[in-house]
Amino acid sequence: MTATFMFTGCAHLDEIMQDTKEMVSLNLTLTEYAKAQAFFAEALGLKNEAQLAKTTAEKLEQGELTGESSLDEVISNSESIQTKINEKMASGFVMSQDSKDTFVQGIPPYVTAGVTLVATIKLAEEAKAKFEDDSADGITKLASGTAFIYILSKTPKLLASFAETTSTMTTFLTANNINTAELDALAEDMGD
Repeated sequence: MTATFMFTGCAHLDEIMQDTKEMVSLNLTLTEYAKAQAFFAEALGLKNEAQLAKTTAEKLEQGELTGESSLDEVISNSESIQTKINEKMASGFVMSQDSKDTFVQGIPPYVTAGVTLVATIKLAEEAKAKFEDDSADGITKLASGTAFIYILSKTPKLLASFAETTSTMTTFLTANNINTAELDALAEDMGD
């Protein structure tokens, strides 16, 4: 049962929900993740995936992808793109210097996405913990509750994907003689 199904009677719930700090944090996570994927996919010769990731990042930044159904699509596309990136990295692909230069541009937004994902989960868990004690008005409380329910239902799979990708990427970058210090720190922050 998704949050939208549970609260279909509120026409503006998606709009209110997108303004919660938990959803703003999730949006930043997904934006930075898409930016990183655009660089990674381009470096690996995955042109369609690179374009989809770039378009997704631009739409997220412009606020065009909001609400549960749009975010579900973003998460699904991100998972699909990342699967193809991981497969290409695991195949033993050897990057040219130009590909390396492009790939490493994706590491900072990837690290930012990983850090903000952990922060998003913490924010949602905190919102859940104080939900019953909150003195906010009904619609604000409903939006906050809907946001944390949505986030806590989506992030475990996303976090597992980040952990798997970080491991795969570290192996791949090591094989291509690229420094992995940022990824090592991210893995530690994410509890790997």
